[in-house]
Amino acid sequence: MSPLARLTATEFALVRRDRSALPLTFLLPLGLLVGFGLGDGMRERIPELGGFTAFEIFIVPIALVLVVTMLPLQVLPVTLASYRERGVLRRMATTPVHPGALLGAQLLVHLGMLVGSLALTAAVAVFGFGVSVPTSAGGVVGILALGAAALYAMGVAVAALAPKASTATAIGMGLFFPQLLLGGLMVPADQLPEVMARVGEFLPAGATLHGLQAAWTGEGVATLHLVVLVAWALGLGVVAARRFRWD
Repeated sequence: MSPLARLTATEFALVRRDRSALPLTFLLPLGLLVGFGLGDGMRERIPELGGFTAFEIFIVPIALVLVVTMLPLQVLPVTLASYRERGVLRRMATTPVHPGALLGAQLLVHLGMLVGSLALTAAVAVFGFGVSVPTSAGGVVGILALGAAALYAMGVAVAALAPKASTATAIGMGLFFPQLLLGGLMVPADQLPEVMARVGEFLPAGATLHGLQAAWTGEGVATLHLVVLVAWALGLGVVAARRFRWD
């Protein structure tokens, strides 16, 4: 077994013992689906929405984007910053295994949790509440992958700049909740003041939600939202690569 495989198995075992990460990742989106899915009128077809239900247009995309936003901003940066704070990365630098392997193992574990949570959320929506298959399934997968790349670049950049786990927690929360509000995950974007809704389209979570809703209904993802996500992924990826410190 390669060092990366052994590290990935170890990181996965640590995540399984974590009493906060897994419930946060899997239960919150499912709670959102169940809470709104059982509500009156949420699953009635609405002609003004092109025959889709409010549950399909708003709630399911919000639940999926919530998964893509929580892990990169609330779990990954805190874990990496705590490793640096406790000297784990510095000690690894004295071994034949480069500490970069630990970063790779963390990303692989996160990829597994991300895909697992997205698949479970989508399965509950389809089989539990009768949500129709997206008009552009490829577009939905593509925009979720692009949104995840942008948000994980943001999360690694936070981990690169935060000296302590407590600092990473504060920065992560400071980036998480404004994106929920401005991005239309807490209040529908068309009910926000115009300026706030426009700002939300330029944030990773907001651009992902807009793109996901467009792909779901077959409208086609706007070029603006694709450009926004690519710019965040590349820009913050460069910042993370240049500023990440092992000790």
